[in-house]
Amino acid sequence: MLRQVDRRTFDEIRSRLFSERDRVRMNLFELIEGGDAPLLGTDGASILFGQSNDHAPLWLWLRKNAPADAFDEAAKLLYERALANPGLHFNAEPDAVQPALELLRDRHGLCAEVVMPMNAYACPTLHPAISRGRLLSPADEHQDTIAALLSQLAEDGEHSAIPAQAARSFAEAMVGSSKLFLWAVESGEIVSMAMLAHQGGGMARINTVVTDRSHRGSGYAGMLVSAMCAPLLQAQTLPMLYADAHNPASNRAYQKIGFVPFGSVTEYRLERTVP
Repeated sequence: MLRQVDRRTFDEIRSRLFSERDRVRMNLFELIEGGDAPLLGTDGASILFGQSNDHAPLWLWLRKNAPADAFDEAAKLLYERALANPGLHFNAEPDAVQPALELLRDRHGLCAEVVMPMNAYACPTLHPAISRGRLLSPADEHQDTIAALLSQLAEDGEHSAIPAQAARSFAEAMVGSSKLFLWAVESGEIVSMAMLAHQGGGMARINTVVTDRSHRGSGYAGMLVSAMCAPLLQAQTLPMLYADAHNPASNRAYQKIGFVPFGSVTEYRLERTVP
């Protein structure tokens, strides 16, 4: 039976159930588990779930070839969490979760709409990109560029607009950060940006990877990510990231520098079906 558990119990069960492939694909559990007051749960055999808070996306893992009652439990979980947060977003491996989604629709009238299919990658061995430029840390004079790149990422990657003030606040907060990295070409122009979002469990998750529209197709994002990965691997930390499955160019760029696929994860949004 599905139950809430403390961090220690969750970590013990996750370590027992997860393969290396699962550890990479479900990397967000590392972040959720380290939060202030996470919601963590498991049945001890076939299901693990985690959520930072009621309004954060939920992450759900289902064991391959799980028994039928596990899908019943997973559907009930999603329904109950959607009551706490209408329009809930959750992430799961699409093939594994499909039986639970069918039960959720048929029994509870909730439909899981695909928000973004993603490929999970890790880089066990780096194939360094040939560098044309240099890595920079964010400084005061980079704020306008950081805000502009963040806006482009939201518009092109998420098909949404980020408020100008939110982009500016992000840029201000990142000045002097050891987590955000910029790529400058020989002229000094900043063309790409990426972030080291989280480290834990022997892995480092990279996100917020974006190249200015006028410079895309030149390999700058690969150069930047390659430069970020080198010290991580030297420290025996495995770089990983998620790539939009509908963006073949970014997937090719990551594969070119040594990232290998570790499976797929889809972000869903729960919506009430039409009666």
